[in-house]
Amino acid sequence: MSHEGIGQTKRPLAELLKQLVWSMAAIIVMFVVSFYFADQIYYVLSMPYLKAAGLGPDVGIAYAAPQEWFFFQLKLAFFGALFLALPIVASQFYSQIARGLYRDKFRAFLLFLSAATILELIGACLAYFLVLPTIMNVLVSKGPVGSTLPAELYHYALASEYLGFNMILIFGFGLAFQIPVVLTLLRRAGNVKLDPQHG
Repeated sequence: MSHEGIGQTKRPLAELLKQLVWSMAAIIVMFVVSFYFADQIYYVLSMPYLKAAGLGPDVGIAYAAPQEWFFFQLKLAFFGALFLALPIVASQFYSQIARGLYRDKFRAFLLFLSAATILELIGACLAYFLVLPTIMNVLVSKGPVGSTLPAELYHYALASEYLGFNMILIFGFGLAFQIPVVLTLLRRAGNVKLDPQHG
Protein backbone atom coordinates (compact mmCIF):
# COMPACT_ATOMS: atom_id res chain seq x y z
CA MET A 1 0.00 0.00 0.00
CA SER A 2 1.34 3.43 -0.93
CA HIS A 3 1.94 6.25 1.55
CA GLU A 4 -0.96 8.14 -0.02
CA GLY A 5 -3.30 5.21 0.57
CA ILE A 6 -2.16 4.89 4.18
CA GLY A 7 -2.73 8.61 4.69
CA GLN A 8 -6.24 8.36 3.28
CA THR A 9 -6.97 5.45 5.64
CA LYS A 10 -5.60 7.19 8.73
CA ARG A 11 -7.49 10.42 8.10
CA PRO A 12 -11.00 9.03 8.76
CA LEU A 13 -9.70 7.10 11.78
CA ALA A 14 -8.14 10.23 13.24
CA GLU A 15 -11.36 12.14 12.66
CA LEU A 16 -13.39 9.37 14.30
CA LEU A 17 -11.02 9.37 17.30
CA LYS A 18 -11.41 13.13 17.60
CA GLN A 19 -15.19 12.80 17.62
CA LEU A 20 -15.02 10.10 20.31
CA VAL A 21 -12.82 12.32 22.46
CA TRP A 22 -15.24 15.24 22.11
CA SER A 23 -18.17 12.97 22.98
CA MET A 24 -16.45 11.57 26.08
CA ALA A 25 -15.42 15.08 27.17
CA ALA A 26 -19.03 16.26 26.82
CA ILE A 27 -20.30 13.33 28.90
CA ILE A 28 -17.71 13.92 31.65
CA VAL A 29 -18.47 17.65 31.86
CA MET A 30 -22.22 17.02 31.95
CA PHE A 31 -21.71 14.33 34.61
CA VAL A 32 -20.01 16.83 36.92
CA VAL A 33 -22.75 19.41 36.32
CA SER A 34 -25.52 16.84 36.82
CA PHE A 35 -23.98 15.52 40.04
CA TYR A 36 -23.97 19.05 41.41
CA PHE A 37 -27.68 19.38 40.56
CA ALA A 38 -28.61 15.81 41.54
CA ASP A 39 -31.15 17.00 44.13
CA GLN A 40 -32.94 19.13 41.55
CA ILE A 41 -32.98 16.25 39.05
CA TYR A 42 -34.43 14.00 41.75
CA TYR A 43 -37.15 16.56 42.49
CA VAL A 44 -38.12 16.84 38.82
CA LEU A 45 -38.23 13.07 38.31
CA SER A 46 -40.25 12.46 41.47
CA MET A 47 -43.05 14.93 40.67
CA PRO A 48 -45.14 12.73 38.31
CA TYR A 49 -45.53 10.10 41.03
CA LEU A 50 -46.06 12.57 43.89
CA LYS A 51 -48.72 14.47 41.94
CA ALA A 52 -50.52 11.26 40.99
CA ALA A 53 -50.40 9.84 44.53
CA GLY A 54 -51.21 13.14 46.19
CA LEU A 55 -48.87 15.09 48.45
CA GLY A 56 -49.24 13.90 52.04
CA PRO A 57 -47.54 12.17 54.96
CA ASP A 58 -48.48 8.73 53.62
CA VAL A 59 -46.85 9.28 50.22
CA GLY A 60 -43.15 9.27 49.45
CA ILE A 61 -40.14 7.62 47.85
CA ALA A 62 -38.28 5.09 49.97
CA TYR A 63 -34.63 4.05 50.08
CA ALA A 64 -33.62 0.60 51.23
CA ALA A 65 -30.17 1.44 52.65
CA PRO A 66 -28.30 4.51 53.98
CA GLN A 67 -25.76 4.44 51.16
CA GLU A 68 -28.40 4.09 48.46
CA TRP A 69 -28.93 7.84 48.10
CA PHE A 70 -25.25 8.47 47.31
CA PHE A 71 -25.15 5.76 44.67
CA PHE A 72 -28.43 7.00 43.29
CA GLN A 73 -26.95 10.49 43.01
CA LEU A 74 -24.32 8.92 40.76
CA LYS A 75 -27.10 7.32 38.68
CA LEU A 76 -28.92 10.64 38.45
CA ALA A 77 -25.70 12.35 37.39
CA PHE A 78 -25.05 9.69 34.76
CA PHE A 79 -28.60 10.06 33.45
CA GLY A 80 -28.20 13.83 33.33
CA ALA A 81 -24.86 13.47 31.56
CA LEU A 82 -26.28 11.18 28.88
CA PHE A 83 -29.37 13.34 28.43
CA LEU A 84 -27.50 16.65 28.22
CA ALA A 85 -24.65 15.28 26.11
CA LEU A 86 -26.89 13.37 23.69
CA PRO A 87 -27.21 16.26 21.19
CA ILE A 88 -23.42 16.68 21.10
CA VAL A 89 -22.72 12.94 20.81
CA ALA A 90 -25.45 12.53 18.19
CA SER A 91 -24.11 15.48 16.22
CA GLN A 92 -20.66 13.89 16.14
CA PHE A 93 -22.26 10.68 14.89
CA TYR A 94 -24.34 12.51 12.28
CA SER A 95 -21.28 14.42 11.10
CA GLN A 96 -19.46 11.14 10.55
CA ILE A 97 -22.36 9.78 8.47
CA ALA A 98 -22.72 13.00 6.49
CA ARG A 99 -19.01 13.33 5.75
CA GLY A 100 -18.80 14.36 2.11
CA LEU A 101 -22.49 15.29 1.83
CA TYR A 102 -22.03 18.88 3.00
CA ARG A 103 -19.41 21.38 1.88
CA ASP A 104 -19.44 23.41 5.10
CA LYS A 105 -18.77 20.90 7.89
CA PHE A 106 -19.17 23.41 10.72
CA ARG A 107 -22.53 24.58 9.39
CA ALA A 108 -23.64 20.97 9.02
CA PHE A 109 -22.55 20.25 12.60
CA LEU A 110 -24.59 23.21 13.89
CA LEU A 111 -27.57 22.01 11.85
CA PHE A 112 -27.34 18.51 13.34
CA LEU A 113 -26.78 19.90 16.83
CA SER A 114 -29.91 22.06 16.59
CA ALA A 115 -32.01 19.23 15.16
CA ALA A 116 -30.78 16.73 17.76
CA THR A 117 -31.43 19.13 20.65
CA ILE A 118 -34.93 20.10 19.50
CA LEU A 119 -35.98 16.51 18.80
CA GLU A 120 -34.58 15.27 22.11
CA LEU A 121 -36.46 17.97 24.01
CA ILE A 122 -39.69 17.13 22.18
CA GLY A 123 -39.31 13.45 23.04
CA ALA A 124 -38.39 14.14 26.67
CA CYS A 125 -41.29 16.58 27.14
CA LEU A 126 -43.70 14.08 25.62
CA ALA A 127 -42.49 11.41 28.04
CA TYR A 128 -42.45 13.67 31.11
CA PHE A 129 -45.62 15.71 30.64
CA LEU A 130 -47.86 13.14 28.94
CA VAL A 131 -46.68 9.54 29.16
CA LEU A 132 -45.36 9.48 32.73
CA PRO A 133 -48.36 11.27 34.34
CA THR A 134 -50.73 8.94 32.48
CA ILE A 135 -48.86 5.85 33.64
CA MET A 136 -48.62 7.09 37.22
CA ASN A 137 -52.32 8.04 37.38
CA VAL A 138 -53.34 4.62 36.11
CA LEU A 139 -51.03 2.73 38.48
CA VAL A 140 -51.84 4.85 41.54
CA SER A 141 -55.59 4.56 40.87
CA LYS A 142 -55.21 0.77 41.11
CA GLY A 143 -53.57 1.07 44.54
CA PRO A 144 -55.13 -0.01 47.83
CA VAL A 145 -55.14 3.41 49.53
CA GLY A 146 -58.63 4.29 50.62
CA SER A 147 -59.92 0.71 50.40
CA THR A 148 -61.37 -1.29 53.28
CA LEU A 149 -58.34 -3.44 54.05
CA PRO A 150 -57.64 -4.77 57.57
CA ALA A 151 -54.08 -3.32 57.53
CA GLU A 152 -53.30 0.26 56.59
CA LEU A 153 -51.19 0.64 53.46
CA TYR A 154 -49.20 3.59 52.20
CA HIS A 155 -47.97 4.81 48.83
CA TYR A 156 -44.20 4.51 48.94
CA ALA A 157 -42.28 4.07 45.70
CA LEU A 158 -38.84 2.44 45.76
CA ALA A 159 -36.32 4.95 44.45
CA SER A 160 -34.27 2.42 42.47
CA GLU A 161 -37.32 1.13 40.60
CA TYR A 162 -39.44 4.25 40.16
CA LEU A 163 -36.71 6.78 39.32
CA GLY A 164 -34.86 4.21 37.22
CA PHE A 165 -38.03 3.65 35.20
CA ASN A 166 -38.45 7.41 34.72
CA MET A 167 -34.89 7.88 33.54
CA ILE A 168 -35.11 5.03 31.03
CA LEU A 169 -38.44 6.27 29.68
CA ILE A 170 -37.36 9.91 29.27
CA PHE A 171 -33.99 9.07 27.75
CA GLY A 172 -35.59 6.43 25.51
CA PHE A 173 -38.09 8.93 24.12
CA GLY A 174 -35.34 11.49 23.54
CA LEU A 175 -33.23 8.88 21.74
CA ALA A 176 -36.15 7.58 19.67
CA PHE A 177 -36.88 11.08 18.39
CA GLN A 178 -33.44 11.10 16.76
CA ILE A 179 -34.69 8.63 14.15
CA PRO A 180 -35.93 11.32 11.69
CA VAL A 181 -32.45 12.85 11.52
CA VAL A 182 -30.83 9.45 10.93
CA LEU A 183 -33.34 8.57 8.20
CA THR A 184 -32.84 11.95 6.54
CA LEU A 185 -29.08 11.46 6.46
CA LEU A 186 -29.31 7.89 5.18
CA ARG A 187 -31.81 8.91 2.53
CA ARG A 188 -29.54 11.74 1.38
CA ALA A 189 -26.64 9.32 1.26
CA GLY A 190 -28.75 7.00 -0.89
CA ASN A 191 -28.88 4.14 1.63
CA VAL A 192 -32.58 4.39 2.46
CA LYS A 193 -35.54 4.79 0.10
CA LEU A 194 -38.73 5.86 1.82
CA ASP A 195 -40.93 5.29 -1.26
CA PRO A 196 -41.84 1.53 -1.35
CA GLN A 197 -42.72 1.81 -5.06
CA HIS A 198 -39.06 2.49 -5.89
CA GLY A 199 -37.56 -0.08 -3.50
